[in-house]
Amino acid sequence: MKAVGNSVISLKSISVGELKLGRLKEGHYRKLTKEEVDYIKGL
Repeated sequence: MKAVGNSVISLKSISVGELKLGRLKEGHYRKLTKEEVDYIKGL
């Protein structure tokens, strides 16, 4: 954003490729399924 004269105030990741954050609350995590891990490895 600096390139266009703006600064980032807040940033939230909601997905990685086909993987979605869903209802996961801020500060929480879950283990990925084998299928999700395989998907990420294939990116």
